[in-house]
Amino acid sequence: MAVIGWLILGLITAVVMRMRAAGRERRALPDGAMAAMFGAALGGALAAAVGVPADGPLSLGTWPTALLGALVMLRVAAAHRATERTLRLHHLR
Repeated sequence: MAVIGWLILGLITAVVMRMRAAGRERRALPDGAMAAMFGAALGGALAAAVGVPADGPLSLGTWPTALLGALVMLRVAAAHRATERTLRLHHLR
């Protein structure tokens, strides 16, 4: 049941980061949302695996790790897009 909370946290993180980076990044919201939701689920699952209590969707024990996972995955996705864009530009030359 905590997975639902982590996915919602990932979605909220993606929306906030998209609004914060509006105009600077050409990222579609679904791409960022998928990366953030995956990162939040991974972070929350890792926290639960080490013994942090995850009692329900509003269990705040695993949320910091889920938030960190979402932010890390958003940065990884942004770095991947930048590398892909650079390679595409070099290919066009």
